[in-house]
Amino acid sequence: MKYDTEHSTPIITVRKGRRDMPYIYHAFGLTIQSEIELPELIPGTGDPDVSIRSGRVPGQLDHARREHFRFQSRPGRLLLKIDHIADFLISDGREIVVQAMPFVEPESVRLFLLGSALGAILHQRGILPLHASAIRVGGECIAFCGASGSGKSTTAGVFVNRGYELIADDICAVSLDVNGQPLVYPEYPLLKLWEDSLNQSGQDPAAYSRVRHVLDKFKIPAGQGFGMEPLRFRKVYVLSPGHENRIAIHPLAGMARFGAIRDNTYRKKFVDGLGQGPDHFKTVAAIGKTVPFYRVERPRKPFQLQELADRLEVDFMESCRENVS
Repeated sequence: MKYDTEHSTPIITVRKGRRDMPYIYHAFGLTIQSEIELPELIPGTGDPDVSIRSGRVPGQLDHARREHFRFQSRPGRLLLKIDHIADFLISDGREIVVQAMPFVEPESVRLFLLGSALGAILHQRGILPLHASAIRVGGECIAFCGASGSGKSTTAGVFVNRGYELIADDICAVSLDVNGQPLVYPEYPLLKLWEDSLNQSGQDPAAYSRVRHVLDKFKIPAGQGFGMEPLRFRKVYVLSPGHENRIAIHPLAGMARFGAIRDNTYRKKFVDGLGQGPDHFKTVAAIGKTVPFYRVERPRKPFQLQELADRLEVDFMESCRENVS
């Protein structure tokens, strides 16, 4: 890693300062131009929607509408500060400036850049980032959401092992088409699974690299057949570990459905400070009216992963057949 000797600021680009030749990627339906190499993303072409560069980031955001211990925000700007890792300035849905801390591992910077920082970009562009994992079934998207530890990535992972295509591991970018119908834009072809989840699925954690060296969480490539075209949003399962030794699927209706979308909005605390409340509400309302939501209760222990996948597969395949007929 190189450093700006005047400011002791790490320059985490692999282009040896050749900023006239940035990397180009695709993710979330966007073309992303970056000075920083982002090997998790799919290489792309075309004019950029979003630019990422290394640079100086202010310590405070002027005229902040909302202040949090990790971020400050106002319409069009969000300053994100991750202790001991990096500061990010996210502007107008078009630019991210990254100031990494000295001697930080690039993997840690990319974790927050590809997560919270790009999540803020989506909010600024009026795109709803739903905190969910998702797979492709036919030409449609099936998503799994729920609280931390509910098994979103683990559930998506078992379907990837069954031959389904991964759409998202962490963020489903949902935008409305010209008819007001919600479409999901794929994230990037990588699952991030905890060691316990890998062990449950019979995979060896030693075969994969860690998300960060301090975490027992691993990066599982899932690029085979990964496509970037938007998909119709077909169904969402809200995973809810319970205490009973059974698996049950219940439809959500009315305010329960809207509440599930609101509660599973990725970085929902960003919305008000960025002034994105109206856009967020419009997309939430469209999803709530057109996309079926189901609460899935499963035993907390044992997880019954394969049994859960069997029940879900029967349910969403029946739904897809009904849709075709």
